[in-house]
Amino acid sequence: MILPSFLHTKIVDKDGYPTEDFKNFLTNLVMPLQQNLSNEGYKLPFQTEENIAILDNPKSTGMMLYDEKNNVVKVNLNGTYKTVQTA
Repeated sequence: MILPSFLHTKIVDKDGYPTEDFKNFLTNLVMPLQQNLSNEGYKLPFQTEENIAILDNPKSTGMMLYDEKNNVVKVNLNGTYKTVQTA
């Protein structure tokens, strides 16, 4: 999820209405939040097995995702995605 950086600009105009820059900022902030969060919790990003292999690298350490083909959650530990085991 990519969240926008906060703008260092006016939030409202001289009449007290939100500026276009601020409305764009809110739109760019709210959309990814709505796509990734729900009342039930955080939605893990869905990835194919092929994409997971591409994402195997140390930069992804600590990331979690959902393997849609195998219907499992995976977490990247030390650069490699491992399947989360459940009881």
